[in-house]
Amino acid sequence: MVSNRCKMVVKEELRKLGLHFIVVDLGEVEIMESITMSQRELLKANLLLSGLELMDDKRAMLIEKIKM
Repeated sequence: MVSNRCKMVVKEELRKLGLHFIVVDLGEVEIMESITMSQRELLKANLLLSGLELMDDKRAMLIEKIKM
């Protein structure tokens, strides 16, 4: 996520799934409750439709943080 528009898209997708978030920041989301696998897959698919990617691989996340 690199812009406020990206953050707005992520927030909206989380709301659609009924998830309550604490933080939506550049490349990071903190959700208040546990997320089910079906919610995670739906979020991943919806973000992909918006041109965003859900990174769930710890190694890939570390690489992205290093790039920044």
